[in-house]
Amino acid sequence: MRVLAAALGMAFVTLGSAIAFAATGTGTLTVDASVAANCVVATSANVDFGTYDTAVHLHDGPVDVTAQAVSIACTKDAPGISIALDQGENAHGTHRGMGGPGAATVAYDIYTTQQRSTVWNSVNTVAYASQTSRAVTIPLYGRIPAGQTVAPGRYTDVILAMVNF
Repeated sequence: MRVLAAALGMAFVTLGSAIAFAATGTGTLTVDASVAANCVVATSANVDFGTYDTAVHLHDGPVDVTAQAVSIACTKDAPGISIALDQGENAHGTHRGMGGPGAATVAYDIYTTQQRSTVWNSVNTVAYASQTSRAVTIPLYGRIPAGQTVAPGRYTDVILAMVNF
């Protein structure tokens, strides 16, 4: 029995010595990630001019509409964001048109501001500063010029909204 106790005692002393003389090493570990600039654009509503009455609007002036039709969500603080609109499916030269019965079109345009002085297109874009990553609605300012004589019916167009970043 004594031999076993002495052997166990020696094992504890040896084990205790190993712990008392253990060293600690350190090192650094780099953790990183990249955040990509990204934008998502969606249409949130249609641009509806209502009824264009040629008998009234032929002489009384244009039909204006403001629509909350484009929704955009971009990475917070992403630089250089701009929103462009194409000319639509029924454009005539530099002006947009809504196609209707036969080959008839109603001319219209979308503008960058409420004053309706600059047509919103692929050259004249709207700048956007992303102060949040949440979706924000961008207003569109539409106008049908006065003086158009067209046949009754439904007139439509499709515009592509593009976000450059």
